[in-house]
Amino acid sequence: MLKYLDENSYIEYLMDKLSQNRYANLILKHNGYQLDDSDGISENIYILKSGIVKHSILNEDGNEININFQNNPGIVNLFINDRNELANSSHLVTVKSYQAWFYKINIKNFSKIVNDNYKLKKYIDIHHENELRTFINMLEYGMTYSKLGSVCAFFSQCSEQSGLEMILRDGTKVILINLELLHDDIGKFCGINNRSSVSRIIAKLKKMNILDSFHHYYIIKDLDKLNMLKLK
Repeated sequence: MLKYLDENSYIEYLMDKLSQNRYANLILKHNGYQLDDSDGISENIYILKSGIVKHSILNEDGNEININFQNNPGIVNLFINDRNELANSSHLVTVKSYQAWFYKINIKNFSKIVNDNYKLKKYIDIHHENELRTFINMLEYGMTYSKLGSVCAFFSQCSEQSGLEMILRDGTKVILINLELLHDDIGKFCGINNRSSVSRIIAKLKKMNILDSFHHYYIIKDLDKLNMLKLK
């Protein structure tokens, strides 16, 4: 699984620029809302300010395939086309937190901001590279790993992107995945269509004392064992 490049040092700078730009509008969406054409998603760039969103695509059969969660500020629907120009992505963006705040700005105005600013150009390059790594990692779930391995790889990636290190009362160090994860979501990330298969794998990992959960939030109790199981 490819590691991600650090975007954090650029995000605060981007947010500051957007807060000062008269063309960037701040909008609010609630849990379950999916950005679509009625939001002008084909003509505008959305930048997550706060909240959690899920990125997904539809395959040829119309089934949803999850790509990743995003719970840090940053661009949600941008890629670089074959002419090396900024363009909006056609994948699905769904709000998964109680609410999410976005900056919305026309793609032409956003391009002007970026083209006149070296630091933002660098951020776009890093963001684009991370998008490519996300798709490569997604393909690995289905092509490299077994069902068990895919689920383990998914939780391992979640620990990097959304993990919070915690110490329990007995002194045990664990990692809390700071995302609400339904079995259906996990299956769509890992290419597993059968929900009961996901349930069996989760139950197995709990029995092995690798995972625990409460109200759809997961705790990784043994990351080393989780990573070893990826290749089984």
